Amino acid sequence: MKVNIRKAIFAAAIALMFAFGSFGAAAVKAAEASAESTQREYNIIVDTIYADVIIEGWDSTVSDIVVKSKFKAGEMVFVTATAKPAYSIITINHSGGGVSGQILGLKGVFRMPEGDVTITVNAASAFSVSSHAGDHVTVSISGTGKGTKKNFARYEDSISVTATPDSGYILTKLEVRSYGDDTVIASFSGSSGTFSMPAKPVIVVAEAEPAPPTAPTDPTTPTTPTEPITPTTPTEPVVPTTPTEPIAPQYKKGDVNGDGIVSAKDATLILKHAVELITLDSEQLDRADVNGDGRVNAADATMILKVAVGLIPPPIIN
Repeated sequence: MKVNIRKAIFAAAIALMFAFGSFGAAAVKAAEASAESTQREYNIIVDTIYADVIIEGWDSTVSDIVVKSKFKAGEMVFVTATAKPAYSIITINHSGGGVSGQILGLKGVFRMPEGDVTITVNAASAFSVSSHAGDHVTVSISGTGKGTKKNFARYEDSISVTATPDSGYILTKLEVRSYGDDTVIASFSGSSGTFSMPAKPVIVVAEAEPAPPTAPTDPTTPTTPTEPITPTTPTEPVVPTTPTEPIAPQYKKGDVNGDGIVSAKDATLILKHAVELITLDSEQLDRADVNGDGRVNAADATMILKVAVGLIPPPIIN
């Protein structure tokens, strides 16, 4: 009987040793898997022909931000995009590892998920050409597209503009400006000119003012020694009424911050309101609802971004 008890105790000890040995091996494997997960690097894939994209991240070995294409989960990824000459960037998107998002503007940052990420760029290759003529002057534009794209032109297209003032008026200004920031692209001294289309929407500006009245001529003295003819007193020239200054367009829809320009800043305010980072007042909400659906959300922000780069002609939200 004593021998059997000793054998049982010995067998139990052996079983415990195997059990603890198996448990220890499992724990080591789990720790190794966890370490591998935190150390594994995932790829950043850039998929675009419209822009040059730079991907950067923190490098602890040099304590600085450097260009890189592989990141560990949780690391911050910095994205900078520069449009190719014939394009203008609309949006930059990232997707992969079970997450996706959009980068507003040309620079942005996101946190790397557990998985490869693809960066895509949406861009425009045709840009709007519109006009703003003051009173008593007409503007004509040629060289743009036809059909539904008749108010659009591609990068480096040759565009001709002509301004015709009304009778009794003279042209005082004819120039082409970058839509949104009023940078002068071309200025003409005459009533017509040609410019090369930039990779951005433009607006043709023309102004006119009344022509100065013609001065009366001196009376002619007769050569015959007869009594000179007394010239009739010239009537006072009629001074035309001064035309009112052209009314600058008042942009309401889309101009959320009230600075007179519809731009990415307005889209940013809408997105911040949509995620409850800020609260727009009633007037700003009215300006922000550009699609008229009674809600202020990312759809309105996207529409404003399209207007800012010329995908949608300006009159749509004036």
